[in-house]
Amino acid sequence: MNEVTKPKLKRNDYLFIFFVFGFCVSTLLIIVFESSWDGVCKAIGFEKGIKRELIECFLRAALIEETFKFLGFMLSRRKYKIARVSDSMFAAGCIGLMYGIVEKVVLFNPMAIIINLFIPMHLLWQWNQGRHYQR
Repeated sequence: MNEVTKPKLKRNDYLFIFFVFGFCVSTLLIIVFESSWDGVCKAIGFEKGIKRELIECFLRAALIEETFKFLGFMLSRRKYKIARVSDSMFAAGCIGLMYGIVEKVVLFNPMAIIINLFIPMHLLWQWNQGRHYQR
């Protein structure tokens, strides 16, 4: 079956992926786990510093965030039986975009919000991951 004959996702499907898998599954779980991470670091006295920043960038930002975004993508892929590369890219992009929006709003960093409008890295990264996974 080639790309043209595979079933195509509709706008409502993407909205469902955006809100349910992007927000309810991925973003809320990331918030819970990152808040827990902060609590554990504070409890053990691992305060701010270059060592914590380096460890946090790898464990917190990379592993926790990407794991839960991947989980949301896999659940959406399973629900909709995504077979097209473009649908896979847009589904993953919806999840990344939802997280990117919530992250910038919660941090309330006006400069990060402006930059994210012009270069939405969460969206672009997830598009790339959706394409790689589907192929």
